[in-house]
Parts: sequence; C-alpha cells; structure tokens
Amino acid sequence: MARNKHHAFMSLEMIFTIGLVLGVLTLFVAGLTLYTQHNDVMLARQRAVMAAEATLSEIRVGLEPDPEAFVEKFGGFTLDVQRTAGQGPWAGCVKVDVSVGTVAGAGTPIHVRLAGYVCETDS
Repeated sequence: MARNKHHAFMSLEMIFTIGLVLGVLTLFVAGLTLYTQHNDVMLARQRAVMAAEATLSEIRVGLEPDPEAFVEKFGGFTLDVQRTAGQGPWAGCVKVDVSVGTVAGAGTPIHVRLAGYVCETDS
C-alpha cells in the first residue's frame, strides 16, 4: 500500500510540473506576441517619418511630389501635402505640411505629420 501512495504522489507532482511549464510557455508566447506587435507599429511609424522627411526634402529642393512615384517608393503609404502662406517672420515663405499615413501589420493606423517652411531665394 505504501507503494501506491508514493506512485500517486509522483503523478500529482508530474501534473503540477507540466501545468507550471505550460503556464510559463503561455506567458512567454503572449509576451513575444505583444513585443512583435509593438515592434511592428514602431517600425511602421519610423518608415512613415522617413517617407515624410524625404517628401519634405524634395519640396525644399524644388521638386513637386508625384503621388504615383511616392506610391512606387513607399508602397502602402498615403501622402497629403498642404501649403499655406507663412506669417510673421516667415512672411514671403510657404509653410508645407506633409502628412503620411499607413496601417501597421496589427491593424494599427499610423499617421505622421511634418511641417516646414520653403523660401525661394535668388541665388
């Protein structure tokens, strides 16, 4: 009889150990999934910032942004460029607002807006 009690104790110990390992693995997978989703959102935001900076730089050197070329360069991104007259110390210049949008792999919408002034100078 002592042998059967010892065997039952080992089975209970194995069930507890397996349950504990499965719990730890579940937490690990959940943490890894959250990290991957967060990383995807951060990378999409970084790509959107770089696309907006590139477009603003093109405008500053005198090139007009071409929406078709933008889509070819930055697939999956949307572009919106708005211009307003500069005011105050920026009078005579044009304020350019460049908005770039996309959706991260997790379905999170990303929207980046950069603004800058473009002044024509006689050189």
